[in-house]
Amino acid sequence: MKQEHIGFVALALLVVAGLLIAKFVGVPSAPAPQVANGAVTVGEIALTDAWIAAPVGDQPRTAGYITIRNDGGTDERLVGVSTPAAAMSHLHRTVVEDNVSRMESVNAVIIPARGEVTFAPGGLHLMLMGLTEPLTEGQTVSLTLQFLDAGDVTVEAPVRSREDMLDMH
Repeated sequence: MKQEHIGFVALALLVVAGLLIAKFVGVPSAPAPQVANGAVTVGEIALTDAWIAAPVGDQPRTAGYITIRNDGGTDERLVGVSTPAAAMSHLHRTVVEDNVSRMESVNAVIIPARGEVTFAPGGLHLMLMGLTEPLTEGQTVSLTLQFLDAGDVTVEAPVRSREDMLDMH
């Protein structure tokens, strides 16, 4: 039994030593987010104009919108979204076929090098389902966007009236 204890302690010390070496020897970490002029920037990725549509009545779901700019020389991939305001969050897009509109889930969205993608009503959007509490106009919701290379980036999105959606068309 004593030998097992010594082995466990040795393993724990090796793990701690490895973490310390990684921290101090130069394992690159994601750049810290910068916030300026309403934009959150991490490395070459800039997030602007984030907002959440106020839910209709007591519906337990709504949509979020944002613009993502990639100033880098390589494509980036947005692979997910999460928020404490909803049980589930997905990347979605609106598709119109034969004058019928429907939503479909999207696994990833490519943000092209030196380009931008806008999530807007009637197109790409962030779908928030199973809202944990009612969302009201003027409230702010934290959204964490998950990028393949840039990592997780959190933005604060105000809840706006649905009339804002009509003004965008």
